[in-house]
Amino acid sequence: MGFYWNFECPGQVSWGFITDWEIAQLSTYIKQKSNELNRKLEFIWIPSLGGRTIQQLEDSGVKNTMRYFNYVFCQPNYYQRDTMQDGSEYTYDKLVEILNWIRNASRNSYIELEADNQVLSNPNKVLRACDYVKAQKDSVVRDIWQRRAYYFDTKKEVIDRVRRTCPEW
Repeated sequence: MGFYWNFECPGQVSWGFITDWEIAQLSTYIKQKSNELNRKLEFIWIPSLGGRTIQQLEDSGVKNTMRYFNYVFCQPNYYQRDTMQDGSEYTYDKLVEILNWIRNASRNSYIELEADNQVLSNPNKVLRACDYVKAQKDSVVRDIWQRRAYYFDTKKEVIDRVRRTCPEW
C-alpha cells in the first residue's frame, strides 16, 4: 500500500516541473503518515527513461530524485523504441548498459518490464520484450530483478504471449 507518483519525467526536479523541496515534503508526509497509522505506506515512482543515453540520464537529475521514494521502477523504454534520443540505434547492448545504470543509480532502483498488444501480432515485439530477461542475465542487475513492475496492455493475452515465449519474464 502506498502512493504512486505518476509523473514519469526523469528530470522533473532539474527541469523545473517540481522543486526538490516540494517532493521532499511529499516524501516526508507519506513517511510520517505511515508511522502515525502504523502502516507500511510506500512512495513509488516509475520514471520513463525515454531512450535517453547514459549521459542524458546523468544530466537529467533522475538519480537525485530517486532518494525520495521507497521504490523506483525505471522504464528503459527499449521495447517501445528502436532509437535512442541521440538518434543512435537502441541495441541490446545499450539495454544492458541502461540496466547497469539503473542498478548503480540508487539502492532502491528496479526495473519495469514493458509489453503491449503489439506482441499479439508482431514477433519482433515479443523478442524485444524477451530481451529484458536476457539483458538482466548479461548485466550486473540480478538484484534489481527480484522486484519488478510490469507495463502491459489491458489484455491478459499480452502477458500470456510474452511468458510463453520467455517464461522468466
